[in-house]
Amino acid sequence: EDTGRRSDGAEFPVFVAVEPMSSGEKQMFTAIVRNIADQKSAEQVRAQAKAKEETDKILSAIDQGLFLLYREGKRFRIGGQYSKAAERVFGIGELGGRDFLSTLAGRIPEAPLKSAESYLDLMFKESVHAGSLKDLNPLAEVPITVTTEDEIRTKNLEFTFSRVMKERKVEHLMATVADVTEARQLREQILENEQKAQTQMERLFRILHIDPAMLAEFIEETRLDLAVVDALLRRETEEAALSSQLETMFRSVHKVKG
Repeated sequence: EDTGRRSDGAEFPVFVAVEPMSSGEKQMFTAIVRNIADQKSAEQVRAQAKAKEETDKILSAIDQGLFLLYREGKRFRIGGQYSKAAERVFGIGELGGRDFLSTLAGRIPEAPLKSAESYLDLMFKESVHAGSLKDLNPLAEVPITVTTEDEIRTKNLEFTFSRVMKERKVEHLMATVADVTEARQLREQILENEQKAQTQMERLFRILHIDPAMLAEFIEETRLDLAVVDALLRRETEEAALSSQLETMFRSVHKVKG
């Protein structure tokens, strides 16, 4: 394959085939030159269709929201190609072409929304080092209100942004968004459990520092009180005496608690 050039200077793809042939002592060559512009065009269309099919499969398979952000003046537009998970995470369909910040307006707190505009503006400035912006992301974890047919609920989303460069210019941003609601709840549960464990350990240490004789007395009295309760629960009692029996158990349990 090679490139041909017309008289007007326009180039086009050609296929050249050369075959040697002999006629007596003369050595000659037969050549075929064919314009393959239509063939190349058809191959490109097929390649583009295959690439789009593969891209669609990838975007439908990943479980995170994935989309591109383009800057248009002061607006940041969501690209037309995005993962299917993005609609689920945002709680909104047909994200392509929407203004990113307008999509979040009224659904996340005002402070991070205002900061996000300045942050994205800096992300599109090549003079600002991307590494220095990593810890400044106001949307690193943000609560968002999601409205469905059945309910209105709040979940936590985590956004990340990275630059896509072309000829040392920021062409657009690659954005990812993930629902981290369950992870946040798990962290809070772990923290709560750690605090409970810490409280229980503090109580245990306080018990260990009690005078041994006093602790032994408490354990013995508790054992006797619980034995009384156990005996009462095992006893067959007439209905008329149940109230009195319950009061006796209550006093024993209240004493242990105190």
